[in-house]
Amino acid sequence: MPRFRRAVVALLAAATAAAAVSRPLAAQAAPAAELPGRIVSVNPFLPLFGYFQGEFESRINKSLTFALASSYVEWLDDDPSLNLDAKVRWYGQERAPSGLGMAVSLGVGRIQQDAR
Repeated sequence: MPRFRRAVVALLAAATAAAAVSRPLAAQAAPAAELPGRIVSVNPFLPLFGYFQGEFESRINKSLTFALASSYVEWLDDDPSLNLDAKVRWYGQERAPSGLGMAVSLGVGRIQQDAR
């Protein structure tokens, strides 16, 4: 397990460094007006398996967004789980919300257990 953990940490460090120093070419960069200011995403297939996940993300400025995410699942033993997260994402390429982003998240989760 420690070898796997070191590999994950190294991969995350490399991705962070790449996101921080990479800049799109002028021909590739879309003007900020062409990028969406708000995004709503919901997985349409997970409800088939009793799981719901959705997120709302809104641009604060050219490199920051704020997001609210929620998920709900009923486990095999029918104890439902609900999760709500608030996130602030940083996009190093200053094209929020497009490209690789890193987030700081604060959330709350609840598992309701049936009295048996």
